[in-house]
Amino acid sequence: MKKTLIGLLAPLALGGMALADGFSITGNLQFLPQFGLIGGQFSTPYRSYRGTALNYTANLTDNVLVGASLRPGYFGGLFALASRVGGVAVINLDRNPSGYIEAAFRLGSNQVIVPGPFAFDFDAGAEIFATQRLAGAVVLYGGAGLEATLLVAPNLALTPSLNGFTGLKLELTPALEAYLEGGLRYTFGGLNTLAFDLTSSAYYEIQRGLRVGLYTGIFGTNTTNFKLGIAGEWTEKPETLGTPGNYLP
Repeated sequence: MKKTLIGLLAPLALGGMALADGFSITGNLQFLPQFGLIGGQFSTPYRSYRGTALNYTANLTDNVLVGASLRPGYFGGLFALASRVGGVAVINLDRNPSGYIEAAFRLGSNQVIVPGPFAFDFDAGAEIFATQRLAGAVVLYGGAGLEATLLVAPNLALTPSLNGFTGLKLELTPALEAYLEGGLRYTFGGLNTLAFDLTSSAYYEIQRGLRVGLYTGIFGTNTTNFKLGIAGEWTEKPETLGTPGNYLP
């Protein structure tokens, strides 16, 4: 698997960021609409809110990252455990003193271990992300992507999707940041569903690499649901390519 990812992703690497080899942990305890521990990793470049995961990432080159994660969850007395392995290549398209534009290409596989039956899939995707500083403490960001997921077990199914999001980041103090982020995801290939999410959050940095936060918002498909929860993250090597706020495989 790793040799395959190296062969497919290494030719795409350009530019350079700090190496990201190391661990990171994200947590998400939800109070509404249902109390529980949300598992998984939400792959927007900014960390408006994240799922619960233990991640390890390693750089193959400056801009190519591979990694794996364990993703626990707990709802209604039922424990869940999933895992993921994958890789991501990031290309710098444009960079200036007030912002940048990047493209990312992903390959990966998810495995659902508990509860049964065992399931796994393969996915591939491409996305573009842009950020622009509007003022000294205000950053506008957004992105869009295309993803295709092939479910292999327990049954065979192909699910393509399109997504787009935009957000505003406010640097209130050196240790306190606030986010307002909205996104849409359209899943086709027979499902033809449009999901939306609007989240506001605030994060306080206790020390470098360790942050805790509170989030609220609305989400849904045919109906609208309200959400409220607390989240946090710890990163062994902050502000690198593999930081939860940047890119994870």
